[in-house]
Amino acid sequence: MTVLGLAVRMTIRDRLPVISILYYATPLMMLTLGGLFSTAGWLIRRRWKLTVGFLIITLFSGYLTFDQCYVYRSREIKATNLRVLFWNPARGSVQGLRAAADAANNYQADLIGIVEGGARGRDDNNAAWDNALPDYNSSRLHAGLVILTKGTINSSQMHILPGRGKVLIAEVVIHEQPLTVAVVDFDANVFLSRKAAIDELMNQLDQSGKSPDIIMGDFNTPGDSVAMDVLRDRYTNAFDTCGNGYKPTWPVPMPVLQLDHIWLGPKIWGAKCEAGWTTLSDHRPLILEAYLEHGNDD
Repeated sequence: MTVLGLAVRMTIRDRLPVISILYYATPLMMLTLGGLFSTAGWLIRRRWKLTVGFLIITLFSGYLTFDQCYVYRSREIKATNLRVLFWNPARGSVQGLRAAADAANNYQADLIGIVEGGARGRDDNNAAWDNALPDYNSSRLHAGLVILTKGTINSSQMHILPGRGKVLIAEVVIHEQPLTVAVVDFDANVFLSRKAAIDELMNQLDQSGKSPDIIMGDFNTPGDSVAMDVLRDRYTNAFDTCGNGYKPTWPVPMPVLQLDHIWLGPKIWGAKCEAGWTTLSDHRPLILEAYLEHGNDD
């Protein structure tokens, strides 16, 4: 499985529907652990050639794991004036929702994007966010998606995407700068096409008339997926350019996949992006420190 998983990840990745299931099921960390077990197994059996072969494969997989999962690229700039939080608290109860809302407030971000931000079966989910974050303006909750900011929100609209995905697009003003913000939530079903959802996402963003400055969300898709290439062509992944620390965000307490992402347009200059740790959700929150507008003035 280790050899096959590495071969898929280094060649076709998730281009083919059936093969994509193997791609999603074999993150690099799991491939490395699988290689270690295989090496130990052949060592116990004293099959020396297989032991050496799997040891080499495991070391290679371990190198890829470290290279892709641990990032230290934070950048020094004169000052940051934009703090962004994205999080999937995935709360199913009122108590859990209130705890998540309180935790989000502790980050003191200028802009917050939330998915799965409602307690199931409740009609007053907005109250949890309004009460915990009284200094924020809210887009109001749309199918679990909400945008909150210490600036102003001029408009917001939700769109349904293929494969039970959704996106909330809002026009906000922060520090007297207008920004277009999109918050995305894709379904976790590995049998559903991510490409169709991302293609429609880009179509909806284009139809909005303004290229988003920040796209953040739970894409339920690893960052090296071929479906992400269209985003990579037009936006910058914050963790890839200014990330600091361990990149995978799911599942807590032992995350092995980077499912949550923040993508930046040219107006935003990322200085530092980190994934926090919390026991309130199986997703780690993403925190971005950035400089708004004049990003090239180091």
